[in-house]
Amino acid sequence: MIAQAAFTAPERERHLTIAGTLLFLAASTTSYIFPAYLSFLAARLGLDSAQIGMLAGSEAMGIAVMSLLSPFWVTRANRRLVVVIGVAVCVAGNIATALAGDYMIVLPLRLAIGLFGEGLLASSAFAVLGIARNVSRAVAIAITVTVATGAGVIAISSYLGRIAPAFGPLLAIILLSLAVLPVLHWLPAVANPAPERQAHRAARTSGGGGMIAMLLLALALWSAGPAAFWAFAGELAIHRGMARAEADIVLSLGILASLTGSLGAAIAGDRWGRFLPLTLATLIANLFALLYQSVTDSIALAAALGLYYAAANFGGIYKVGLIADFDLDGRAAGMIPAAQVFGLSIGPIVAGRWMLSAGDSGVGLTLAAFTLAGVAIYATCFLRMRRL
Repeated sequence: MIAQAAFTAPERERHLTIAGTLLFLAASTTSYIFPAYLSFLAARLGLDSAQIGMLAGSEAMGIAVMSLLSPFWVTRANRRLVVVIGVAVCVAGNIATALAGDYMIVLPLRLAIGLFGEGLLASSAFAVLGIARNVSRAVAIAITVTVATGAGVIAISSYLGRIAPAFGPLLAIILLSLAVLPVLHWLPAVANPAPERQAHRAARTSGGGGMIAMLLLALALWSAGPAAFWAFAGELAIHRGMARAEADIVLSLGILASLTGSLGAAIAGDRWGRFLPLTLATLIANLFALLYQSVTDSIALAAALGLYYAAANFGGIYKVGLIADFDLDGRAAGMIPAAQVFGLSIGPIVAGRWMLSAGDSGVGLTLAAFTLAGVAIYATCFLRMRRL
């Protein structure tokens, strides 16, 4: 194993941010390119909608399970070895997926990739980003790079399908997984937070495991709101008289606009703390979501959705930073993917049920209920920790 060189504080921060970003990219690109990735597999294997859903769900479930198990290994196992295993599983699993010709073979492959590949890399990514000096900026950079890369992969997925018919967008996922290896020596073998953050922890009232549980619950609840809105954003646009193709354009613009939110968080960093930006961004996102459900003009819809996503993405950066600020040994940070997957699961379910009685407004009500509940729990943690 390569010995870790001594780095200055700025070099260490830069290395952690780059390594954490590449880990997050390798772990999350599949999720960000789901439309292109699942369409490719559906066309190649002749899948129906239920099978497509099972593939997506099994991979996400694998990530969630490994994330839930992360407290048992994230501070004990050698992080570089864990990353090597995760990269090897992602590369081998995606190659096997490309060569497989049957759904019953691909399904367990995607579960294994989620569990032992992307699951290991996702928990490691948050654990690494969580020990940076400026956690919010590091996470913002990781998300910005991943969203932009995902958009690029979607744009060239048809070209990848022509030059590598068996692989298609899987080729990009394989290459992005391998991109982690050159920075392997930048990863700390064990959690080692920046010195000033260790001092900050010593000066702050500790809440123990109960505080960590509250922070993860807040993350799950907050994540459920945007998940509910995203699941029905296209239908809401169609209900306002837009054609499906026009609605797709509006959704695409919304995804691109979300980059401004993560870029803004990367620039702002922690200069205003974490709780205040999260709270203000949550309130603003809810206002623009309400506007999105109130207008009918396509330009107004695109503008409202773009502003909503910019605010939601800006605030979403800080909900991760709040956890990392309290949890310096990486245990809670490693469980972040599980909390997010839980939120992504329950949000659309609740919104769908609420719409049966409240119509389209059920989406906005679900968004407000979950995000404001998450902020309320964060506020409780803020008061207990005294300083965020």
